[in-house]
Amino acid sequence: MSDVNHLTGQIGEVKGDVREIRASLSKIADAMTRLAVMESQNKNVSDRIDSVEAQVKAAEKEVAEIRLQLIRATSQLTGAVTTIKVLWTVIGASAVTILVKLFA
Repeated sequence: MSDVNHLTGQIGEVKGDVREIRASLSKIADAMTRLAVMESQNKNVSDRIDSVEAQVKAAEKEVAEIRLQLIRATSQLTGAVTTIKVLWTVIGASAVTILVKLFA
């Protein structure tokens, strides 16, 4: 009888151990599920960050192109203003020369 009682006690302990293992496995499964969800969210955030970085790079490129166009336009405008000033000077000098010749 004592062997039967001893075996019954051991079976009870094994059953308790199995319950603990099942509970631990359930906790591990829940943790892995949460980890998988977090990994998916992390991937989504990473993809969004990559997209934003690409947009920022494109915007920086456009800004650089606009700055270059502004520099070119400023240079052209400065050249045109200088040309106009020279032409008005030449026209003025010619007009003065003509007036001096007419009244001299």
